[in-house]
Amino acid sequence: MSSQTYTVVSTPDRALVYTNHLYVSAEDQILNYLTIKQMSCYIQLNNFVFTISPHPKIQQRQIALSSLHREMLKVSLNDLVSVQPFMLPAGGAINLISCRLTLELIKVKFATLSEKICAEIVTTSLAKQILTRNQVFALDIMGTPCKFSVQVCETPVVSKDKSDQITQFSDRGLLLPESIVEIDAIGESKNFKFEKNAANKKSRILDPNWKFEDMGQMKERS
Repeated sequence: MSSQTYTVVSTPDRALVYTNHLYVSAEDQILNYLTIKQMSCYIQLNNFVFTISPHPKIQQRQIALSSLHREMLKVSLNDLVSVQPFMLPAGGAINLISCRLTLELIKVKFATLSEKICAEIVTTSLAKQILTRNQVFALDIMGTPCKFSVQVCETPVVSKDKSDQITQFSDRGLLLPESIVEIDAIGESKNFKFEKNAANKKSRILDPNWKFEDMGQMKERS
């Protein structure tokens, strides 16, 4: 399916900002096309890949972006943007082994957070979303609004006989429950405390017992 042109509108509900989804009409052509082709609906907008979902307040040929998304994509309300479907490559080629994020507070000055809890919320809230390097997104971390930025994505490189298990840095990756998420805080101070996870001092992907086969794979609909 070819790319389609959409008009940018604002996210219809404040709470939806924390889903990292973009929203379109329930009758949207790309949405319906992707629903038939695969279990999740991904679109590419500029160099970033997003999950799209239907919303009753969004009209056809409109796409709802949060202010954070608009800033990242350098677009404004009522701008026209080109959107194209994104199909997952076969065989788990972009399954995310690990990623490194940065975190900073949004309009909050006082907070105490831990990397472990933040990573768990990221993997739960954004499960099966595709993260792209330099992408930003917002999440509510136990009542504290936070801005995250994707710094590094690491995906597998598997030989034809699957005997070699090496990784590569990639532009994007599919976030899975097994993905390792490492987070560094920006702007730590006496009012903002961030507890690093001791387990991340040595990356778990170097564990010689770790297997690529442990990574889940999304199956396309037949």
